[in-house]
Amino acid sequence: MSRRWCGADRYPTSGLRVSRVVTLRGPRRARVWIAGAVVVALVGGGVAWWGVDRAAERALTDSLAALDGAVSDLDEVVTAGSVLLGESAGRVEDDRVRTDLATAVESVTALDTDLPVDGDRSARTDVAAALTAEVTEQTAVVTVAVERVSDAVTAWELAQATTVHAAAAAALGATITAGEQVLTDTDGRVADNTVRERLRTALDAAITTRDAAPGEQSLDALRAAAGAADTARVAVEAAVQSVTNAHGAWQGEQDRIAAEQAAAAAAATQNSGSGNRSSGSSKGSTGAPAPAANSGTPGSRPNGLADIGSEMNGLIDGGSNAICGNTKGDSWIC
Repeated sequence: MSRRWCGADRYPTSGLRVSRVVTLRGPRRARVWIAGAVVVALVGGGVAWWGVDRAAERALTDSLAALDGAVSDLDEVVTAGSVLLGESAGRVEDDRVRTDLATAVESVTALDTDLPVDGDRSARTDVAAALTAEVTEQTAVVTVAVERVSDAVTAWELAQATTVHAAAAAALGATITAGEQVLTDTDGRVADNTVRERLRTALDAAITTRDAAPGEQSLDALRAAAGAADTARVAVEAAVQSVTNAHGAWQGEQDRIAAEQAAAAAAATQNSGSGNRSSGSSKGSTGAPAPAANSGTPGSRPNGLADIGSEMNGLIDGGSNAICGNTKGDSWIC
């Protein structure tokens, strides 16, 4: 073994620390190289094993995350299906779609998504991947069933909305016809024509609503059109009621005036009849001589009255006028 000082020939050693290189020769050098190779092999093998282990752990972690996400998606769609089953009762045309959904939801309860405890990471990773595929497939089945029930409910609601809109439009049309008739019948027969003008305005608005068909045959459009028809109908009915009340008040006043006029005419006629009877009595007193006084003989009238059988049958009270007659069947106003 030889030694040499690095830089001793170029730098002074006084006050300085220099490096020393040892050169090995012979068998000792070989042993050192072998030991180094063994160490490198061991380290390299350990690194390779650690890398494989980390990859297996990462694969298992990824598989578990995928399974957890799939299960979460399945839970969400099953919850939605269960709620839809309750809400769709009696709201579909064909109930078989609800039966299919119920079957799909019930089949999920038999699905086991628990991983086995035993087995290495690679085996558990494979099981997790298989479960994820099964859960994803079941999610698709339930999703399709939910969509079919949802579409069936939408179709049923659309049919119902169409029926409701048709009924609202028909009711509005009938109300418009009745309102126009009331407007015609009350022309000049209300004290204040303002109520009729308001009815005209309500009718014009209702006609516009009646003639405006829904822009599209959608659920929202049909519901909006039915609501507008109902609103217009209520407005016309209120205006018709106001005109009807005004006409009733006007008619009551006309009836009162007519009754007063009839009473006045009747009173005038009665007074005129009384005057005629008084005049007739005066004329009778100035005509033929007064009958002789009753002497009390049999068959004669008391109190000096003549026998009524000779000329007149009697005096009949006829209300406002007196009616006279004789034994021959003749009668006249006297």
